[in-house]
Order: sequence, then C-alpha cells, then structure tokens
Amino acid sequence: MHASVAVVAESGVNVLHREFRTKDGRSVQLPAAISRSVTRIRVPWALGYDEQLAAVNKTSLRHGRAGQTFYIEGTRLLVHLADGNYSDVLADAVHGTGTASLAGGRTVGGAPDALVVAVLGYQPPSWQWVAQQTWIDAASDSTFNALGLVCDSAAAVQAVRSSGRLPFMAAGNSYIDTTVISPGASPAAVRVGGVEEDGASAMPGTAKDPTFWSGRAYDVGGLFYNRIASSGNGDGYGQGDGTSGSAPQVAGLTARVLQLTRESVGDPGYGVRRGSLVLPAAGRRPMAGPLSDGVLAADELQDAVLHAAAPALSAAAGRYAIEGYGWFNPGSATNAAQILTGRRALPPRLEDDAAHTVAIAARTAAYATNGCGF
Repeated sequence: MHASVAVVAESGVNVLHREFRTKDGRSVQLPAAISRSVTRIRVPWALGYDEQLAAVNKTSLRHGRAGQTFYIEGTRLLVHLADGNYSDVLADAVHGTGTASLAGGRTVGGAPDALVVAVLGYQPPSWQWVAQQTWIDAASDSTFNALGLVCDSAAAVQAVRSSGRLPFMAAGNSYIDTTVISPGASPAAVRVGGVEEDGASAMPGTAKDPTFWSGRAYDVGGLFYNRIASSGNGDGYGQGDGTSGSAPQVAGLTARVLQLTRESVGDPGYGVRRGSLVLPAAGRRPMAGPLSDGVLAADELQDAVLHAAAPALSAAAGRYAIEGYGWFNPGSATNAAQILTGRRALPPRLEDDAAHTVAIAARTAAYATNGCGF
C-alpha cells in the first residue's frame, strides 16, 4: 500500500462494509504522522453483521467529538470528524458510504489498495484538516455550500493544492453552476463531471443530448452511474448516480496513479515529502518524463491525469466546455503512471489545453469578483 485518498462527505459512513476491509483481515500500518493520534476501533469480524454492529454501538464511533480520528482495525479505513455535525459516524451513511467506496473500495473503488480517509463534516473545516495532512495523496469533495462559506472553503482547497496535492471537486449535476455555490470552481481544483461508460457526458433522464451534461464546464470526467457499497449492511450494494460519485472515483484513480508510480521507483511513502509526491529510491530515478529530476509536483500529476483521459466520443471543436479532457478510467490511470515515469509520452491535447487555460482564467476572475482572490 503506497497511496491514500480522502473523501470529504457531509454524511456518515458504514465502517462495517466489506469494501473497506483488507484482503487478509489484518490491520494496515498507518502513516507515522497520524498513527499515534487515532482512536482504534476493534470489530468482531468473525461474527455476523448484527453482532458487529452491536459491538460498534458500544464504542465512541457513535458519539465522537470534533477533531477525533478513528481507525477501524482490519480495514483500510480512517474516519475523521472535522466538526461537531457528525458525532455519530454511522448515521445518515448513504452518501458517505457510496462516495468512500468509489474512492477506495475493494471492488468498486478507483484505488482498491489505498488507505481511505472519510472526512465527515462541512466545509471549510473538512478541507482545512485535509490541507494539514500532507500524507494524504488526493482528496475529493461531493458537497455544496452556501455562498457565504465559499471563500473560506476555497481558500482551504487552495491550501491543499499549494501543499502539492490535487483536490477533486464534483462539478454538480445538470445546470448547477458551481462557480457561485461551491469551491468546486476554484482555479486550484480539478472539477469532475459525469460520463457514461461509452465516454459520452451523462444527464439523468435524457438521451445524450449535447445541450445537456452532468456538471458545468468540468475538467475531466468519471462515471456518472456507479455500483456503490450499501449503508445498511456489511455486504450489500446499490446504484448511485451523479458527480458525487464521479469525483471520488477520479480521486481514487489518481491515488492509484501515484501507487503505480511509487511501486515502479521503489518509493514506500505517502503524500508530499521534501516537496515531491514521489521520491525515487537510489538508482531508480527514471531517465525521462516528469520524474527524471526526482521531483513530482501537483501540476505535473495534473497534466498526466488530464492528458491520459480518454476523449469523449462526441469530442469536437468547442466541446471542452461540456466534456473537458474526457473520461479518466482505469486504463487512463495506467497510462498516466507510465507518463510520469517516462515510459509513455504525454499525449498532445492542444485544443483542450487552450480551452483549459481559458476556463481557469474565467474561474479565477469569477472568484476575484466574488471577493475570493488568493
């Protein structure tokens, strides 16, 4: 395990679901920066779900406090309570369970071997905590905010980016304009929309009409319709739709990119260290690609992710505003890792690059107009 992915959720999470358990049932070695400050929760995994739930009900998972972090033994799951709104980790867990499973679930997640960090609470405290945890590789957010909190939340998202990590934000569904209701439009964020499995933009209840799309002016897409872990038992699944699932899926796949890259250069670490997301072992530095200088910056990782995305089927001149660079899927993650280590050239995406530059400038101007200049 050489990667971690955080999911900011405004709801609880089903910590008992098998999607989060390790393959061998053993607990994982946590990053040193967090290992001593967590509250460890032991679950009787050999028993049935009802018995597991009864045991968990007796722990502080049901009455935690703001700032507390839990580790569920035998899983790859950490849960952090960013504020006092979710003292009960298992409460109202549909949205949180689904998004966390798409980030790092064992069978449905983008990073099935990564450490998953469910951050429960609202913005900006959630993102402020993520910004401080430099061992977290990538993070996503599928929540929205009132306008009054946008500046503080966007500043926290900017802090994550400034520390060397990529923040992925759900672009919203239908014609929701995230420029004015969410830090998802921050120029520091990678805005994620929804696509269907053939790569075309998704819109619930309609055909693939090019005048409708899931999310507004997004940078890259993840699947809109997804199989997700259930909140009500330990092994059930449901169907989720929306960019709430697209964003953590792409964040998880990005953590997978880092995991593959680290494995190829002998790096056993997490997060940003000495200003780099990846630290090649002695004699393992690639001869070409972004890592040839021994340092991987967030901008270089973003370039690999965006350029490795599969262009949507409807991609044509002027379509960036609808579909961005396209669909970032598991194959894209493999390609992105090869780009980082110089085994694959960065694909030319000149038109998309130009459109992305214009989009970032517009988002920067919109935030400045709203008084959120950074």
